[in-house]
Amino acid sequence: MRGSDDMAQWLRLLGYSDEHLHRLRVIHIAGTNGKGTTSAFVESFLRAHGQTTGFPRKTGLYTSPHIRTVRERIRINNEPISEDLFARRFFEVWNKLPQYASEALDVPRYLQLLCLLSLHVFIKEDVDVAIYETHMGGEFDATNVVRSPVVTGITAIGMDHVQVLDRNLQHRFSLEDQRRYVELWQSIDVVAQVSSERTIEEALSRAKDIGDREGGMQTLVTGSQHLVSGAVCLLEDGLS
Repeated sequence: MRGSDDMAQWLRLLGYSDEHLHRLRVIHIAGTNGKGTTSAFVESFLRAHGQTTGFPRKTGLYTSPHIRTVRERIRINNEPISEDLFARRFFEVWNKLPQYASEALDVPRYLQLLCLLSLHVFIKEDVDVAIYETHMGGEFDATNVVRSPVVTGITAIGMDHVQVLDRNLQHRFSLEDQRRYVELWQSIDVVAQVSSERTIEEALSRAKDIGDREGGMQTLVTGSQHLVSGAVCLLEDGLS
């Protein structure tokens, strides 16, 4: 089983479509080093922006791993969700998912289940923007079920988890992330990258390899500070 294989079907069982995920205004952060810090920084900046301007009212943050309690992985306005909310939403998800694997549909593992739970929580709690840190990353990461994030950020890519993610740097980029660069260029003004020039070159090269050649880049911003600025601009410019 690969992490993202059945995510879309599980989401449909929960009653959600791609449109529900689109309304979450997801900011998707991938990479080897710094993706958790970058995710927290983006959330903090957007929350402060919302306190000043009124938008976003609620931020969602999904990161891993946790330190003391699993609820730390799913935060609203930087606060771990409560035990009551976690339990209530967990069983709303659990009761709609298959209890046994079949040829047509598998059962979610730990990380897939937490990702599904986070999406359910953020949708039900009506967050205005959700920042998602990938799990291990790569092509089949469960968080790639979000097909249209408003911003995709890639931090530095290193050579860890080679037994799963391969030693080829290009293969570490999610195909969805590669497509998003092309799709986003056609629809928005900012593509955010928080990595080295080599990283973005590898992503673009991989995108060309799979035939995603359409569209043209309008703006490319680098660095975590610009990522936050780009996210604010996108949220304010027609998405809010």
